[in-house]
Parts: sequence; C-alpha cells; structure tokens
Amino acid sequence: MNSIKIKSETADALADFLAEYQPFLKEKLITEGFDGEDITDIFNAYLALRGELIELLGEPSGTSFTVEIK
Repeated sequence: MNSIKIKSETADALADFLAEYQPFLKEKLITEGFDGEDITDIFNAYLALRGELIELLGEPSGTSFTVEIK
C-alpha cells in the first residue's frame, strides 16, 4: 500500500483547486468514458479527500494527514 503525507499548506492549495474543479468533474469523467459506477466511486473518493483537506485547514500550520491508496 502507498501513502501520501500532505501538510496543511499543501492542503489549502489542493482544497482551492478541488473546489474550482468540482463543477466540471462529472462531465470530464463521462467524456473520458467512465461508466456510472466508476463515476460514483471517483466522486466518493474525491469528496472524502476534499473533506479531509478542508478539515485539515483548521489545524495548526505544518499539521499533516496520510492518504492511503489501495
């Protein structure tokens, strides 16, 4: 299993990016040929990651969390 450690400063930039990208995500996935089940799985992962990032933004600078990719 791989893990990625993200610090709060990086989380801030990623959360901003994800918030801007969200309105176009479903359309892009459909264009890329993903089916409904795949899109649901990707959205669930996207929203979970975004939630972690947003939660981290309230933590002290330098705080981090780990994302596990299975």
